[in-house]
Amino acid sequence: MTKHMGTTSLLGPSHHILQRRAIRLTRESRYLVQSQLRQWREKTPPVGELAKQIDELLSVFSDLTDLLEVNVEGLARVEGAANAQRIALQRLSNVFNAELQKLQNPEDCNKVKHLVVDINKACGFGCQLHHAAHCFRLAIASGRVLHLINSTYSYSKSGFSSVFKPPTSCPLPETVAKAHTITWGSPGYEDAAYVYCPIVEQLHEIPKYAHPAVPTSIADTLAHLHGAPSIWVSGHLLAYLMRLRTGEISASVERLIRSIRGTPDSTPIVGVHIRRTDKIKTEAAFHKLEEYMYYADQYFDKLDAERLMRARTEEWYGDDTSPLPSHITRRIFIATDDAEVFAEARRLYSSVLSSNGSPRYEFIGDVQRAQSASLSTRYTHNSLLAVTADVFALSYTDYIVCTFSSQICRLAYELMQTHPTRLGDASMRAQSLDDTYYYGGQQPWSQVIIVDDIETGMEAGDTLAYLGNHWNGYAKVNLPKNKGEAIRPAYKFESRLMEIDFPGFNASFP
Repeated sequence: MTKHMGTTSLLGPSHHILQRRAIRLTRESRYLVQSQLRQWREKTPPVGELAKQIDELLSVFSDLTDLLEVNVEGLARVEGAANAQRIALQRLSNVFNAELQKLQNPEDCNKVKHLVVDINKACGFGCQLHHAAHCFRLAIASGRVLHLINSTYSYSKSGFSSVFKPPTSCPLPETVAKAHTITWGSPGYEDAAYVYCPIVEQLHEIPKYAHPAVPTSIADTLAHLHGAPSIWVSGHLLAYLMRLRTGEISASVERLIRSIRGTPDSTPIVGVHIRRTDKIKTEAAFHKLEEYMYYADQYFDKLDAERLMRARTEEWYGDDTSPLPSHITRRIFIATDDAEVFAEARRLYSSVLSSNGSPRYEFIGDVQRAQSASLSTRYTHNSLLAVTADVFALSYTDYIVCTFSSQICRLAYELMQTHPTRLGDASMRAQSLDDTYYYGGQQPWSQVIIVDDIETGMEAGDTLAYLGNHWNGYAKVNLPKNKGEAIRPAYKFESRLMEIDFPGFNASFP
């Protein structure tokens, strides 16, 4: 019998970096092989020996990659490693949030500089929050207090502040709120006491503090503990801006979260966000419910594999992650702007049974919240309450399946990064059906090549612009030295950390 040396300390940066890379490579292998096998299956007669062989290979490969990913994840969980990482991430969150509180609530408001933003941008809720968080980045980087103008707000006559707490205790002079004479980037703005933050489309130059910039003071620690440092930063800025006012709205969100988490809290749940009413065929394609469920099932299949592996308790010594039940009902929380999705789910999946004869799926959601998100009622106070509840609920699930072309989807994923004591590093807890993650108005987000690509002449260490993952093992990239676009194996690229000094932000990890 193996002898264990007791609880370990936090694993080193190299261990976490290599472990996260191994998970990413496992997933890219799955995308590649499953996509190719499904294409062959579609071209094959439905019955026959070849069809049978392809189906068996798909099944075996899925089981194999599930087991591989579970065991690679286990490398950073056993012998106390998961607990140590969660504690370190929570401490970093506490340090970051404390610095935000200090910056936003100075002892003397007259002795600091200010940045003013009108949250009522002519777009949807997620877009408005991302606009405000973009300006919040500029504020903390320059040591300014952020103010939100919300007297006129498209979603509610009562204003943004009717649901969310104001970001600062400093008053905003009425004359400043009405005048936008000095804007960020204009001549002499650095010395002005009050500066207006325009929408990103009006900036002549993208600020160096914009996403994906990460403050130098926490960059190394974040890269050690988390797989997506820039998204972690955005998530914490958004969480601060979305602090709910005490009262019925916060109580109702808490009730919703308790209902989806289940009893006990270890009951797994996947969040599915389906956007259909707007931007279909303009910004995004239509996706059937089955496409979302494919990835939801894939996540639950992995949990089944994890349950089997963790039964080997001697090998999983010191993993304090909540135990999985012997039977996992596949619980799906649906957030959508199309109320018909709930009827679609019942029609397609209500008769599907588990091996023990019980319903395989449980769908959770609210038709009324979906109806409030329809185009005819979207810009109302009730719709604001509904979308707020859905976003928070999605962020409290264990895994999100959605389209990253949606601002709401990205917002929920960003907020998910602010729950370290429950999820740890949540950077890999989402699957998009279309775009890879991006932030509107971001700086060019370079990817680094980790292995040579002989066909294009790219070498390990080169950087390039990443245009998107096709989720079939390949990605679209802009080749270095203006050689044009190319479709290349996605496993060869990974995100590059953009570390920038934020002179006004002094948080550091002890």
